[in-house]
Amino acid sequence: MPAISVVVPYYQREAGHLSRAIRSALRQREVETPAIIVVDDGSPLPAAAEIAALDPAECQHVTVLWQHNQG
Repeated sequence: MPAISVVVPYYQREAGHLSRAIRSALRQREVETPAIIVVDDGSPLPAAAEIAALDPAECQHVTVLWQHNQG
């Protein structure tokens, strides 16, 4: 099975979108569990806060990169 990574650009004002995207990526079949890279573009609702609410088993595949908002 091919190894994949999923890059999720993130800038949100309401919770729920990121956790749904992560869970969707983790549910994919026919591929190995993907590495999920979240790029937080200085979001008013930090990605780390939403990821902290996930199950620890889901979080182990997630890396968060933070940057100042690039517009």
